[in-house]
Amino acid sequence: MTTEQTAALDFSVLDGELDDIEDLPGFGAYPSGAYVVDLVKGLVRKAIAKHPAVEMEMTLVEVKELANPEGDDVVPEVGDVCSTAFMLDNEIGRGFLKLVLKPISEALGIRNNNELLAASKGIRALVVIKKTHDDKKDRDYANLVSFAVM
Repeated sequence: MTTEQTAALDFSVLDGELDDIEDLPGFGAYPSGAYVVDLVKGLVRKAIAKHPAVEMEMTLVEVKELANPEGDDVVPEVGDVCSTAFMLDNEIGRGFLKLVLKPISEALGIRNNNELLAASKGIRALVVIKKTHDDKKDRDYANLVSFAVM
């Protein structure tokens, strides 16, 4: 990188103090409950372990209700990100994808699946999530229970 290119970059964040830099948003499975989310990136094609999939990354707008408000789970904060993926090479994954595509189709009047993926960017939705834990992988997953376009 040339000196001119480096000079054109914005390094102003370094002029402030540590507290001036925002914290990273949390990333993980939301606790079981109902949430208002934005699909900032929309529904995105993705390969997961060589399997075709569609990923739905959700950015938290509001916690509507927690299934267990007295539980040990940390309550997510506005801006926290959670994702779930729908595997396209099995009927369960395709069925859960349809659970998302159908309300988007009804809201936008689109029937083509590829067009629905493209139109999903920026959708605000009410989702109900059930958090599960895989002991083998020691990982939490956000399983979609319901999806409604707002």
